[in-house]
Amino acid sequence: MRKKIVFFIFITSLFILYATMVVGAVRYDPSLNWQVLESPHFSVYFSKWQNNEEKGEAFNYNNYNNEKLAQQVADIAEETYHQINAQLGSPDMHQHLQKIAIIMEDFSDYALGFATSFPHRVIRLSLTTSTAKSFDMKFKSWLKMVITHEYTHLAHFEMTSGPTTALRALFGQILTPNALQPIWSTEGLAVYHETKFTTGGRGIDSRYDMYLRMAALEDQFNTLDQINGYYLTTWPDGTAPYIYGQSLVHFIAQKYGEDKVIELSEVFCEYPYLGFNYALKKVIGIDLEEFYQIWKDNLKEKYQLQKQKILSQKNLTPSRQLTEYHYWVDYPRWLSTPVGDQIVVRVSTPHSYPFIQIIDPLLSSLAPPLTDSTIKNQSLIKRTYGRDSSFDISADGSKIIFAKLDNYERFYDFYDLYLFDLKTEKEVRLSKGLRARDPSWLPANSGKKVNPQIVAVINQSGTNNLALINLASSQTSSINEDRTTDLLINKENIVYLTNFRDGTQIYQPSWSPQGDRIAFSAWRQGYQDIYVLNLDLDLDLDLDLDNIDHANNFSPDNSDNNNN
Repeated sequence: MRKKIVFFIFITSLFILYATMVVGAVRYDPSLNWQVLESPHFSVYFSKWQNNEEKGEAFNYNNYNNEKLAQQVADIAEETYHQINAQLGSPDMHQHLQKIAIIMEDFSDYALGFATSFPHRVIRLSLTTSTAKSFDMKFKSWLKMVITHEYTHLAHFEMTSGPTTALRALFGQILTPNALQPIWSTEGLAVYHETKFTTGGRGIDSRYDMYLRMAALEDQFNTLDQINGYYLTTWPDGTAPYIYGQSLVHFIAQKYGEDKVIELSEVFCEYPYLGFNYALKKVIGIDLEEFYQIWKDNLKEKYQLQKQKILSQKNLTPSRQLTEYHYWVDYPRWLSTPVGDQIVVRVSTPHSYPFIQIIDPLLSSLAPPLTDSTIKNQSLIKRTYGRDSSFDISADGSKIIFAKLDNYERFYDFYDLYLFDLKTEKEVRLSKGLRARDPSWLPANSGKKVNPQIVAVINQSGTNNLALINLASSQTSSINEDRTTDLLINKENIVYLTNFRDGTQIYQPSWSPQGDRIAFSAWRQGYQDIYVLNLDLDLDLDLDLDNIDHANNFSPDNSDNNNN
């Protein structure tokens, strides 16, 4: 009787919680013309622009591609539906009467996926593919990976058993017992499936392995409380449930059997009021604290062996640490100054907006601790929203060109180009709604008598292309207080160097010293490699196959291309 009372209180509290939640509405551009493509279990919603010409260059590609992508999304979703349900169990019969909505969104240059089962089952799917900085993963198909991850959440939350099945019939979609599991468990299962049912996923990504390796070697594991939320303001912030969760779920499957992963959710969804610790102990025979310690001990042993093997190697490359920010320090660039050569980097932490800073490599001590005072006094550019774009320094060392994630026409968040004058410390905007990132200056010694030129990556419906952009001399002249208006790039200034339409992702293009070739990293058909483009518009050379190559640069004598 006591258990029934507790269970009733639990259900009532859950109902009140949901009923009183303030759910932020997603705002969409009212000029969008929405269409729907139906499949047996999904309704795929995609948009077209009614006045495409007025929207500008960033939107020209969208109408052509979205209908084709919608069919691809539907095919992937149906395949995923059967794969996941074969493992978690088919949904209740009444669920077949209501299709799952998938909303294709091309409104941001930041990758994301989102799923909710209340009040209706919906997956929001970003067409912008993740970069190495926004998500730590490799994949052959972004659409397959994100649909697998998000549909796992829906199928997982649909699971009921015994009394919760009866209550689901009474209360409907509001009852999702497995949503009450620890966040590391729900996200861990989704990452486990994205890895199991695709050719990539974060479960096999070497960077997730690196994060856990350092936590083990330094004995700085996060606590169970810390990995049960997205709220951390220290490393690894909101990615903690994913990093730890995927490893914990994989450990259960590896040590106790994959069937125990599913049984854990089956037990929990039947008795959610008894807690996750009860379900874990019933399934594998130990409580959560003991399980977590066994997992940590296993990783410590594994990574100590790796460390010993590495240190036993001869001729290891020596290095010296320059910063100690405990977070992302990216895109180093050399800058020649009157006081000597220095390094310009981009810093991203949970404590501040991303900023660009100069570091003196000759200092014997590390860069000072990151504080509000440090950011204010030592950063060149204090707010460079978005963490997925690099920057470049002009040949004369007077200006920095960079991309910033900005709001565009209220409903969009796109990357646009900005110019910063190192002498006057003023900033000017170069584009609006262009969706351009990773700009790179044409070298001054290229011998070309033209206005300043850059190459940049432009995003269009989840596909990237390289573009050569001509900047007017007036755009790159000294930026001072008298300059009150921005001289924006228009479509006449842009020449596309590639014409990909297959989801290709391009990163960090760089010029050869003579300005006759451009090297760039590209993710195509499941592989990320370095390519070189001759300016006769032919892809000249694929330097590496089957490797994950993120950054590249030509040697000063133009004899080779360095990548990492």
